[in-house]
Amino acid sequence: MLYNKLIDFNMKRMLIIFLSGLVLMISSSSIGQTEEPKQKLEARVIKSISLSNLLPTDLIFSPDGSLLFCMAYEGSYNTSTGRVMISMDRNSFILDVKNGKNIANLGGISILTFSNENQVLIEDNGIKIWNYKYRKGKGVITKVDGSIYCTSDGKYAATIINGGRVIITDLVLKNQISDFQIPQIDESDVKILFYGPEKLFMVSIEDTLLQLTDIINNQQIASFNWNSEEVDHSAMTSDCKYLAVSSGGPVYLYDIPENNMIQKLELFQGRLNSLSFSKDNSVLGGCTSSNQVVLFDMKSKTEYFISINEHKAPIFNICFSPVEDIFVTSSFDGTIKIWEYYYVEDD
Repeated sequence: MLYNKLIDFNMKRMLIIFLSGLVLMISSSSIGQTEEPKQKLEARVIKSISLSNLLPTDLIFSPDGSLLFCMAYEGSYNTSTGRVMISMDRNSFILDVKNGKNIANLGGISILTFSNENQVLIEDNGIKIWNYKYRKGKGVITKVDGSIYCTSDGKYAATIINGGRVIITDLVLKNQISDFQIPQIDESDVKILFYGPEKLFMVSIEDTLLQLTDIINNQQIASFNWNSEEVDHSAMTSDCKYLAVSSGGPVYLYDIPENNMIQKLELFQGRLNSLSFSKDNSVLGGCTSSNQVVLFDMKSKTEYFISINEHKAPIFNICFSPVEDIFVTSSFDGTIKIWEYYYVEDD
C-alpha cells in the first residue's frame, strides 16, 4: 500500500512539474511580443489645380488612371458671402493626372466613358464616338436619347426615358438588346451604378423598398427597407458586395449577399454631394456642401479620416483612381485637388 501511495505521489509531482514548465514556456514565448499596431486611415493633398472662372463638378477617370475628365461651368464663388454665380455654359476638359495639365478642351461635350486613350463616348442627342486628340467625331452609335449610362469598357449603355422605360444598347454591335419598363418609377428616383466590363446596376425606389437591379440581365439582385422618398447618391464596390446609398444625409451601408443593412454612417456635416469606393474596395469616400471630405475604412468599419480645411467652398464630387491610391475632389472654390490616402500607426 505504501508503495502505491509513493507511485501516486510521484505521478502527481511529475504532473505538477510538467504543467509548471508548460506555463513557463508559454509565458516566456510571449515575452517581447506586442500587439500588432492599429492602422489609421489618413490622406493629404499632393496637387492642387486652380481653374480660371470655372466651377468644376463631375469627375471621371480613364481606365488606366492617367486621364481625368472634368465637367465645369462658367462662374465664380464668393468665399465671404458663400454665394455662387454660375451660368449654364459648360466648358469641359481632360486633365493629365501626372502633371495636372489640361490637354484637351471639350466645350459643352458631356463624356459618358473613355473607350481608349484617344477616344471617348459622348452624349450629344444620343451616343457618339469622339476623338479628343484630333477634335473630331467618329460616328454615331445610337440616337436613343435620355439619361444615358455606360459600362466602363464602353460595351453597354442604359438609357432611361419616359419616366422609367429602360433601353439597353450593345455599343459594339450598335443594336438595341432590351427594352423594359420599371413600374411606378420616375427618372429622379433612379440611380445607375456602372462598374467594370459588362456590369451595370440600377438603384430604384418602389413604395418603401430600395431595389438593386442588374439591368443588363434585367434581374433583381437585392431589396432593402428604405424610409426616404429618393436616392441622391449611391456607390457599389467592384466585387458587388457592398452598396452605399444616401438621400443627402446619413449614408447607409448594405451587405448585398446578406441582403441587410450593416451600418449607418453619420460622419458628414452639411449635405452629402458624392460617394465613391476605392479601387480595392477598402475605402468609402464622401464629400459635402460643408467643404468636408470623409474617408471611411471598410476594413475596420470604424476608423475614418475627415478634412474640412483643404477646400474653401462646397465640394461637389469625389472620385477614386482605378489604379493608384489616390482620389480627386472638385469644389466650387474653383479647384480640383488630387489626394493620396494611406495608413499610419495609431498611437
